[in-house]
Amino acid sequence: MIESDTPQTEDVASIVRSSLRSEPTFIRRYLTGYCHFVFEVETADGRRIVARLTRPESKPLLEGGVYWSEKLRPIGVPLPRMISVDLSTENFRFPFIIMEHIDGVDLGLVYSKLSASDKYSIALQLVDFQGRVSRLASVGRFGFAYSYERFAGYTTWLDFLNSIVRRAEQRMDSTKHPGLVYVERVRSKLNNYSAYFRAIKPVPFMDDTTTKNVLIKGDKLVGIVDVDQLCFGDPLLTLGLTRMALLNRSYDLTYAEQWADLLQLDQLQTEIINVYTLMFCLDFMSELGQRFNRNRESRVDCDRFRSLVSNFGKLAVGD
Repeated sequence: MIESDTPQTEDVASIVRSSLRSEPTFIRRYLTGYCHFVFEVETADGRRIVARLTRPESKPLLEGGVYWSEKLRPIGVPLPRMISVDLSTENFRFPFIIMEHIDGVDLGLVYSKLSASDKYSIALQLVDFQGRVSRLASVGRFGFAYSYERFAGYTTWLDFLNSIVRRAEQRMDSTKHPGLVYVERVRSKLNNYSAYFRAIKPVPFMDDTTTKNVLIKGDKLVGIVDVDQLCFGDPLLTLGLTRMALLNRSYDLTYAEQWADLLQLDQLQTEIINVYTLMFCLDFMSELGQRFNRNRESRVDCDRFRSLVSNFGKLAVGD
């Protein structure tokens, strides 16, 4: 029998038995995420944990999660505690991390139920956490890093941004995606702000703390998860991605606006956030039809694509 290249509940059960010496009584896979396979687990001795498994080729991301946890938890960023780690494939088919379960849900799942005051409190906390991260050492280069020691990066911030556009283009080119027609407009928009990008320093920040990975219980921020990498460059990038995530769900932009207000941005920085949002609109288009960590490739969702095209048009006003 040919083994699946996708982690199954049997893999998780075996890992939990060996690592925790306890029988799993409940295993449920979260269907979010693009790379790892994440499972909520309950054990016979009453523990609730999260198991993150990945294919061997994606092991560097798990390594990054362990590495940055050791850097960020001591400065007060509320990442989950690591319980057991095995990044080899000597004992199990998949590299894995077992970590504590934080009792909360992604911000995007409760956003519509939160008051403006709740959103402000969450934004205030996140700005604080990002500020703590920004005071870590820099590396002199730009882009995503799994560690300080293993980071090639880009020589300029614009080079890194263009790599995001190129990734989106390559995804869409492989499927003859209708979003390809928007690629050059994004490149042109980025080039219009090249002077701003040249002045950017490689500041460390958490790039994916958006409407996901920010855990909420009730109306409180209780944890941050899935920090496999830090990005070095302009921290406003995360705000642009967050705006796009809100637009993609047809949510109001209150949270993003409060976040921006807390940063006391000038007019140019406000424009830059819109440029980042436009770039991520293209990136969201490119994700339609991709397999990622699903069992089969999905088709391009025409309704979602039309919605993204509508948002693109609003964001690109003035081109």
